[in-house]
Amino acid sequence: SLREDLFRQARELGIERRFHFLGVRNDIPEILAASHIYVLTSIGSEGSSRATLEAMSVGRPVVASNVGMLTDVVHENRTGCLFPPGDARALAEKLTRLIKDKQLRNAMGLHAHLRAEQEFDENLFAQKIIELYADALRQPPA
Repeated sequence: SLREDLFRQARELGIERRFHFLGVRNDIPEILAASHIYVLTSIGSEGSSRATLEAMSVGRPVVASNVGMLTDVVHENRTGCLFPPGDARALAEKLTRLIKDKQLRNAMGLHAHLRAEQEFDENLFAQKIIELYADALRQPPA
């Protein structure tokens, strides 16, 4: 619903050639693979951010606002960077640092991938849930 307003604002700022408003997509893995940094600028709670975990799983460093579960997922200066919600200056500083430092960007991307693989893999989650139920079933009733 904001598409036209966003196009207009980009034109007014003279930056329309630097942005792509992609809309609904079915090729997210390909888009993530073509990117260098994943950015999430939420201003409210992120109860769950599957997109962030998907970006991490393909080795993209995350720059995200420090809301909700993002503070638990993104390790500052290891898998990405966090900034206060709505703070455009802090966002710009974090992005500029990663854009200019390819080695840092790649290192954070590697750590993001490893963290997603080792801690947020769906199969791992399923196995942990099975183990919890199995442990609960072994316990004598109270």
